[in-house]
Amino acid sequence: YVKAHASFSACSLPPAAISFLWRQVSGPGIGTYLEEGSQFWIPGGVLQAGIYVIAASVSMDDNPLVMSESTYTFTVLQKELIAQIRGGQFILASIAQDIKIDASSSRDPDKPAGQESGLAFSWSCKVVDDVFSSPCLDAEGLSIELTNTPTLVFQIGTLGVTNDVPYTFEVTISKYGKMPMSARTLVHVQEDKTPTTYLWSKNGIMGEDGLIK
Repeated sequence: YVKAHASFSACSLPPAAISFLWRQVSGPGIGTYLEEGSQFWIPGGVLQAGIYVIAASVSMDDNPLVMSESTYTFTVLQKELIAQIRGGQFILASIAQDIKIDASSSRDPDKPAGQESGLAFSWSCKVVDDVFSSPCLDAEGLSIELTNTPTLVFQIGTLGVTNDVPYTFEVTISKYGKMPMSARTLVHVQEDKTPTTYLWSKNGIMGEDGLIK
């Protein structure tokens, strides 16, 4: 919260009741949070990144012409992009079903919920066997096609059975003016038909390990 303090000067005017008035000088709008009184409170996570300048004026109740004003400047820094793959760090899939790798929950926390984040998506896939790393191949031995979209969908039979070496998918999200962020998941593909189950929460942030904090 932001709080204003007022003290009477050494002038001969007797102390009297005073009133506080807040106004915004510059920066992204916060007018709805500027309340009457000596302080106001802004909930966490609602302000956009930027430089804010607000002013507090203090006046005498019995003589509004006797007043003083002071400004206060504060900066809200940009938050890091949040890269997420639905299902967390480990996905168990089947060659008998379409396989979906979903990073559509990735977001820019500086954008209000429901507003387009303007993110760019880039995918990579590799197979790591102890020391060696190689590109991911489909069931016919050809390089798999990766699109720059929030979600990858592989039709039935596209990906082969992984046995002991899973596919490692990594998504990198980027946006002008911000550092790119990445998330990865291991995809094990088996022959048996596997029901797809997701655990999800509307609150908190899911890390690469699948834990929600």
